[in-house]
Amino acid sequence: MMYRRRVLGLCAALAVAGCLGEQDGSDDLDRATDGGVRHLFGESLDLDGINVAVGGDGSVIAVGGVLGSVTNYDAAGDVATYDTGRFWNEVGCDRTGKHVLSAWFADDVVGVVSAAADPIWERSVPDLNVAGGSDDLRFVAAGMRPETGPGGVALFEDGTERWRVDLGDATVAALAVGVDGVVAVGSERYETDSGNEGSNGVRLLGADGDVLWAREMDRAVEHISYAGDVVVARLDGGVAVAFDRDGTSLWDDLPVTGDVAVSGDGSTVVATVPGRVRALTPDGTVLWEYVEADFRGTALAVDRTGDRALVSGAADGESHLRVLDRGETVWSSPFRGLPSLDLADDGRTWAVALDQAGGTESSLDVFWESAE
Repeated sequence: MMYRRRVLGLCAALAVAGCLGEQDGSDDLDRATDGGVRHLFGESLDLDGINVAVGGDGSVIAVGGVLGSVTNYDAAGDVATYDTGRFWNEVGCDRTGKHVLSAWFADDVVGVVSAAADPIWERSVPDLNVAGGSDDLRFVAAGMRPETGPGGVALFEDGTERWRVDLGDATVAALAVGVDGVVAVGSERYETDSGNEGSNGVRLLGADGDVLWAREMDRAVEHISYAGDVVVARLDGGVAVAFDRDGTSLWDDLPVTGDVAVSGDGSTVVATVPGRVRALTPDGTVLWEYVEADFRGTALAVDRTGDRALVSGAADGESHLRVLDRGETVWSSPFRGLPSLDLADDGRTWAVALDQAGGTESSLDVFWESAE
């Protein structure tokens, strides 16, 4: 999981259970459902820059917005709020739905909050720009990006700082954390008073902060995903590259239009390539594809095995959201706005937050597919 500095705030943890009744949402997407898919929850939000994360078991939805509070809604509608008074919050959930990772970028604070909106720990990290956590949120990494000069990374284990390292020749652009505390870092050249210096690259930092390997890139890293034994990075200009845990190149120069992600078990890489959503083994063998002429995917989330993907994109001037099961469409909807999306480990609960430009009302919608 990775979260980057944006103009964000309000964190709402919404407990979602199968007994939640259908509620009104917004007009930003089609909430009509069939084929066993239910619209569980919908809410209009007077927020800008919202982002969403789903707990691995589908029981909690975390939403980032403007005010920096944490609000938990349970199936009975009871509400608990943790008001931090901070701003620019991005969030993520662990696999059990018990914990929510929050990064208050404006205040340079990262921490973990319970799904019941109780603070567990908070730590100050100067120049905080990106944060991520392992699947269980035992390990949390924070990237530091000063206005000028090289950046650095700090790793916390259950709130205790294990190490803090200076990258030396780069600044942090992206990071992802493994279950063992190993951190994959995407970096780019850093700013100085006289221009940019240093190098772009991908590196893997061990659980003790040592550099396991580093690979220089010819362009900046925009996003990184890491699980199992595979590290995948999306580079500036729409290209993805992959390495194994030892730093050996698995493949490079895969053209992408948007996100690329590694499934939670590390078995599958899913990428938005031109005209397709493509699932690959780590060595590049195609497992399944969704094909649509002129399709350009943008945001992407995958389940734990890589069999299911929730993707946003456009073709022929029409924007659509789709849930794909090994390339077959399970659910789709036109949408309006800038999407943030996520789905649970089993791929049966998904959430879509749509941010509307110009200060207009945004929205959150949550869907669930029965196993029958």
